[in-house]
Amino acid sequence: MTVVASDDSSTDGTQELLRAVADSDSRVQLLSPGHFGSAADNFLRLLRDSPVDEADFIGLADQDDIWESDKLVRALDALWSGCADGYSSNLLAFDDLSGTEWIIDKSSPPKALDYLFGGASAGCTYLLSRRAARVVRDAIHTQPLRGWSHDWLFYAICRSHQFPWVFDKTARIRYRQHAANAYGAQSGIQGAVWRARQISSGWYCNQVLSNGRYLRQSSDELSVLRRMAVLGARERLWLAANSFHFRRDASGVIGLAAFMPIMGRGSDSLRAEYLGC
Repeated sequence: MTVVASDDSSTDGTQELLRAVADSDSRVQLLSPGHFGSAADNFLRLLRDSPVDEADFIGLADQDDIWESDKLVRALDALWSGCADGYSSNLLAFDDLSGTEWIIDKSSPPKALDYLFGGASAGCTYLLSRRAARVVRDAIHTQPLRGWSHDWLFYAICRSHQFPWVFDKTARIRYRQHAANAYGAQSGIQGAVWRARQISSGWYCNQVLSNGRYLRQSSDELSVLRRMAVLGARERLWLAANSFHFRRDASGVIGLAAFMPIMGRGSDSLRAEYLGC
């Protein structure tokens, strides 16, 4: 196994620690440090610049989560038994300050176009086959990188290329929650308010349209993406009525339909790409 690390110009001694580990263990490779601006851009850089062609499987690792000892073995077994190219799992979220922990269920079966509206799970649970990682890497080379959700983008590219994906009901990772989480496990009233703000601000629509640039853009995908670009009353009604194709679990279906009336439009530049303007 090889560990490839990318440091985002940290100032807490991480670079020095990584260099020391890499110098003493040939299995650890350290990419040159840089300033990438977000966890998503750093992960995109990792996949773009890592020796993907030399690996059989590629997993994503956040620096502050805790893996159970059998996490990778279970993921590999699931990929092999499912003849799949992508793997994700449930998570056991925990908060050091409060001492609480809870399961985040991300194991609902896929829907036809669910990847247009969300990721499979947290990216730290993902394991990709070499061919899936190559397709993702090649896709992100064709477009400028943006600071969006990398786990959602990776899942969307794989599903758009019709790679089989397995969803593990077992949580083999402890998912640390803290104030610096990029997205985290927002729940309850606080989570609903946070999602409403993201959706009404246009962030969510921008994410959907931005991800669409990296996909195959099949007729089914474009049918949805163009409606998201317009987002008039007729388009909102159609998207709400078809939300069961776009979210994997019942709460997600209901939530997408309920939030559709307040969905903020994406940026003019992204919308123009789908509207031919």
